[in-house]
This record gives sequence, C-alpha cells and structure tokens, in this order.
Amino acid sequence: MAAQEAAKEASKAAPVWVMPEYKIPEQLPPQLGEFDLVILDEASQSDITALAALARGKKLLIVGDEEQVSPSNVGIPSERINAMRAEHLHGLPNSKLIDENTSIFEITMRMYPASHLVLREHFRCVAPIIQFSTRFYSNRLMPLRVPKASERFDPPLVDVYIPHAKRSGKINRDEADYIVDEIANIISNPLHDQRNIGVISLLGSHQAELIERLLIEDKRIGPEKIAEREIIIGDARIMQGQERSVVFLSMVSTPSQVISQSKKSDQQRINVAMSRAADRLYLVRSVRLEDLKPQDIKADVIKHFSDPMPEGRQYSGADLLDRCDSGFEREVLTMLLDANYRVRPQVEVGGFRIDLVVEGAEDRRLAIELDGDAFHGPDVWERDMARQAVLERAGWVFWRIFGSQWRAQKDYWWNQLLQTLSRMGIGPIGAEAIDERFTECRVVESFNEGSADNSIDEVVPSAVVDLEDREIEPEISVTGEDYLNNEKNQVDDESRDKDGSQFTLDVGVVDNINPNGEEDEIVPEDKIVDIGSEVVIEQLFMPYKVMRFRIVENYNSPENGLLGSHTPLGEALIDAVEGDVVE
Repeated sequence: MAAQEAAKEASKAAPVWVMPEYKIPEQLPPQLGEFDLVILDEASQSDITALAALARGKKLLIVGDEEQVSPSNVGIPSERINAMRAEHLHGLPNSKLIDENTSIFEITMRMYPASHLVLREHFRCVAPIIQFSTRFYSNRLMPLRVPKASERFDPPLVDVYIPHAKRSGKINRDEADYIVDEIANIISNPLHDQRNIGVISLLGSHQAELIERLLIEDKRIGPEKIAEREIIIGDARIMQGQERSVVFLSMVSTPSQVISQSKKSDQQRINVAMSRAADRLYLVRSVRLEDLKPQDIKADVIKHFSDPMPEGRQYSGADLLDRCDSGFEREVLTMLLDANYRVRPQVEVGGFRIDLVVEGAEDRRLAIELDGDAFHGPDVWERDMARQAVLERAGWVFWRIFGSQWRAQKDYWWNQLLQTLSRMGIGPIGAEAIDERFTECRVVESFNEGSADNSIDEVVPSAVVDLEDREIEPEISVTGEDYLNNEKNQVDDESRDKDGSQFTLDVGVVDNINPNGEEDEIVPEDKIVDIGSEVVIEQLFMPYKVMRFRIVENYNSPENGLLGSHTPLGEALIDAVEGDVVE
C-alpha cells in the first residue's frame, strides 16, 4: 500500500514512465486519463488486457504490425470467452473482434481505420533480406539501408542445404550442429567482433532448446560468449521486437517428416523470422523445394533465397565502368579510380539508384549525383529533390552537379569534389573487391550420418516435466490400449489449468478409423498430426488427464471429441509427432 501511494505521488513528478505493460497496474494508480499520452509499443503482441494501460491516457499512440505474431492464449476455453462476450459486450461495435487471440493493435486498427498510419520506410535489414516481407505489405515497403563498410557481410543471404539430415520429433540435430559450428566460426573471426547473433527455430521451441544447450557446452562458445555476443535463441515469438546483425533460421523439417504451413499464424511467424537480421540471414534446411507443397510458406522462403531481388541487378566481377548509365558517369568514375578512391557505381537503395558512392575509412561515404541535362531538366528537378530528401533522412550526404556545369568548368568542379571528400575525411584508400552476390548456396553433408550421436534420446527439453519425477502416482496408465479404453478419455474444463496458463501435453497418434469402423492400434513408428488425425494427449500438469480428439477443420466440438485445427490447442498439436511434448 505504501509503495502504491509513493508511486501515485511520483507519477506527477516524472514526465515519462517506461515499463512493461504488466507492471502498470502494480505501480501506477488506476485513474482514467492520468497521462497526457500513452504509447503502447509492440501492440500486436498485446491482447485485450492492454486496455488497463490505455485507459490511463488522454491520447493514445498504438504501434504494432498485424502481419507479425499475435497473442496465443493456450489453455483458455473458447466457450468461456464466448459466454463472457455475450454477457458483457452485447451491443458493443466490433465485439466479435474481442477475444483471447486478437491483438489490441488489430482491434484499434479496425475500430479507428481513419487514424491508421502505415510506415513504409524500413531501416533495419539490407534490401535482399527484407524483400521477402514486402509481400505482406502490398509490396510497399521501402528498404533504405545500405550497410557501411564495417557492417557489410557479403553476401547477405546464405542458403545451407543438408541433404541427409535426420529429424526426430521436433529436433533436427544436423541443422543444430551446423548452426553451432558456424556461430563458432563467426565468433573466432576478428572481422566480426561487433556482430550479435540470433537463432530462430521455424518449428517450435525444442530445436531452439537443443541449439542453446549445444552453444553452452561448446568450448569455443560457452556462456561467456553467449552473453558477450548477445546471442538469443528461440522461436519467432521470442524474437519479435528483436534484431541481430546475423540470424540463423533452422527449418527442422525433413522430406519424410514435413507438414505444409499455410495458415495466417504460420505466415506471421515466418514474416517475423525473416525480418530479424540486419546484415546476414542464414537458412539451414534439410528439404528441397520439390519436397514441399506449393502453398507451404516454407517453399516461398526457399524461393526467396534462390532469387531474392527479381528486379534488382546482381554483379559478379563485372567491370565498374560497365555499370554506369552514361558517359558522364564513366568519366567521373574513371577520374576517381585513377585518384585511388574506392567507388561503387549505381548503388540501389529504397527503390532508387545513387550514381556513385565514394567510401572512406571509418564508414564515411559520399553520394554523388551526376545529372545529365537530357534526363534531369527542370521538369524532374522536384522529383529528384524529393528522392534526395528521403535518402538524406536515411543518413546520406549528397554532392550533385549538372553535366553542363561539368563540361564548362571541369577542373573547378573536380577540385570542389576533392575538397568535399577531404572535408568529410574520405581519403583515397584504394579499390576493394566486393562480393555483390545476393545469395551464397552451400550443400553440407550430415554432421552425424551413421553416428550414434544423432540419437535424440539424449535431448531432453528443459520445459518437459517427467511423470516419474512427480511425488504422486498418475491416475491412469498412459500407453498402449489404456489410451483407448480408459473411461476418463473425455474433455471438460477441468482438463485445463484453473488459472488459464499453458499446460503441457504428451501426444499419441491413433490410426484413422478403417473402413469397417474399427480403430487400429497405436503403432510404434512416428506419426505426424494433421487434419483428420485422431490423437490421444496426456496432460502432464495437474489435474492429470488423458484426452482423445479427432483434428478437424472449420469446426470445434471438444465435448464430442472433435478439436478444431484453428483453436490454440489444435494449432499446438498440428505437426506434432507421436511422443512429442507440446505446450
């Protein structure tokens, strides 16, 4: 109580308060309109409970992205949500939007569409990386970042294919070992001392947990390097709102164990995963394009790595002069090269091209625009200035001259250019060969092929709770025919945590009912859950339960043994393998 009173007094003195959303009810008084402005960042991850924070503002600024990961409240009965909505929100406009899986950003965007503003300029990723995500924004994103010399990690995309990798459950040890080895190589290279690193599993958290364990155990890396390089490992939800210089994506799937991912939630996760890397993005995969269905978002990822910039120009050792668009550009470029300056012609940025970019030490650089009179007359001057203003906002410094000026007083303007370069500290440091490919493709043999080390028995995800370690005996057996015959194989609200938190389930897959209506036995080989699968799940957290469902599409009736694939539990089970532990 004393702390709340102190916070109430302090709130009037402090002009800005920055805190996690869940801390607001603890530390700030519950008064409507107490603050002049409330800014909610990453609102696409906040659910309806964020209203408690928003109600404290006279004005609101809600920042989010409906194409990124939305809330997913596993364990909250949809029937309970529907009942509460009918009771408390009857007659409220857009009340159908308010549920446990809709973000506060989506709700406010639809209720106040006139005040919705889309930010098109993108400053984090280099263009070949972020180009994939432009599809989610009607191809209107404008990548404005061209990396400086110290930031450049060429090529920006690396496609790694491991043809003989093996998957066990939701873990692909071969992909994990490759990622750990490549991280060790990056850390050992002094050229990359300033780079931080992220690792994203594209299939659940188990792969991420394995990679984290291997990084800790690796003598080249260990906990100290993980902290020093700010290495973060997780799924797309963990990485949302984060960015790293280098990011690794582990696809996990293999040709014999791959499920199509095409739902809205799949697209959101992939969008987040593909847009976290600033300088270089690795795709580590064990499937080929022909192993995937056309509608699978994973197929789009592989296609992007093969051709990330369909309309971009990719150079591979071509003469610099051949890239110039005019004789004027070639003349100035030749003079700069003869003076031993490092120059890149026709640099693409944000849908524009800069004629020449001169680079110096310590990441200094100058953009040179050479306006030929035939193409840059008064009628296009306003457009050119608008384009320059956009790029200046991205940090570029320009030196601009018309062709007629250059021809009339070439020596004068050449000296002016040299003086500008000198004033900016850009010296003649010599040309440097730059790998201007967009993608490097690697084929890597399995790290563990034919080795016992590929066994998954040794991998125990940290979040799994083993029933044998519990102080109580389970009420029922959890294997074989007991799954099918136990009288408690039913669903009710008691099968969920009382507080609505996540619960952990062990998955068994039953053969589909055969033509004569009888149920097949559970077979020992791995089975993957998909639409139409009949699954038996064991709830590991109390109250202990065993439940059986058939996964169906566009319908949900748990009391009748039918579980919708669109529900949080259904989404968690899709793509699971018999014996998996899912949350």
